[in-house]
Amino acid sequence: MKEVNYVFGALEEPDVEALMRIGTQQQLHVGDQLLTEGTHHDAIYLVLDGELSVSVKGRNDVIAYVGKGEIVGEMSLLESQPASATLCAITPVTVLRIPRDTLEEKLAADPGFSGRFYRALGMLLSHRLRASSIRKRYHRTLSARGLLFIVPTRSTPKRLCRR
Repeated sequence: MKEVNYVFGALEEPDVEALMRIGTQQQLHVGDQLLTEGTHHDAIYLVLDGELSVSVKGRNDVIAYVGKGEIVGEMSLLESQPASATLCAITPVTVLRIPRDTLEEKLAADPGFSGRFYRALGMLLSHRLRASSIRKRYHRTLSARGLLFIVPTRSTPKRLCRR
């Protein structure tokens, strides 16, 4: 578990160990959905291995990819809202499922862990927003110069998710 994304730099080793204790590993096959847009989920997930595509209704293409070391389902945890996107395994995936109730108990009982955990989430969301802004600015610049070509960066199966 040492090989996690930079976001977990905000957590201490005992924090990561606590998450591992309260969570359970879950395996997904290619095409399995982890989160479904518009539905409520009772957990957040840490991607331990593999890669998932992120898509939203109304868009025919994948809007992002998430992989090893990333947290998903965090927006639903923070806002108590349904998932804002569908996440689908594009490779075999292993996640650590961390139940919301158990996580909230740990956050309430340990202020130090709580501060570090929310800082890690803040870093993650900031990173995603910054990356999205850079991509949009880059595409606008290329498009304005007539240089924008859509080049797929990853191969995606034709059938993204099982229904």
